[in-house]
Amino acid sequence: MDEVAKAAKERSQKIKSALLGYAKIDIATLKLVFRRYNSRGINEEEVRKMVESLKKGMERYFSRYLIDFALKLGSLVLETLSQEEGDGGDDFNFLEWTEGKVPTEVQACSGQHRVAALLALKAEYEAALKKLETEREAERKKFKKADGPDNSELIRELGRSILALQRKLRGLTVWGVRVYDIGEC
Repeated sequence: MDEVAKAAKERSQKIKSALLGYAKIDIATLKLVFRRYNSRGINEEEVRKMVESLKKGMERYFSRYLIDFALKLGSLVLETLSQEEGDGGDDFNFLEWTEGKVPTEVQACSGQHRVAALLALKAEYEAALKKLETEREAERKKFKKADGPDNSELIRELGRSILALQRKLRGLTVWGVRVYDIGEC
């Protein structure tokens, strides 16, 4: 075995031994840092395409889409980690932090474009939701006037659209993660 192949095999074994388990986390609640393990910049075109793809559906727990985190062993509750990758399963536990202390920064090793796309989609949905709520409120004010139009059907339709967007936003940024011991990486 040549030196390059041997080094690659050793690196692969080291990474495997650093794996602590799997969980899910709301990525919007964390400050993810990609510098150490993924230093390439964001390709905005890739993010745009990913946003469109995410609108069609998400495979947030499939192994090929998991986001890799490198964490300090003492910073998380190990019992919250699943040892099974469980492709497609929503059976991951939420990652819990020791004594509830969420780190100020989390080292992410992969998923930079996925995270950017999820946050962009969240912002897009939130802006659309705000616009719909403003429009519904304006229609309600018109309806309340004595000589106002009967726009009750429009108000109901706006309400249905608001509920649909709220459903899309609920859990949008919850994603599966593969957790590694940063001391072993």
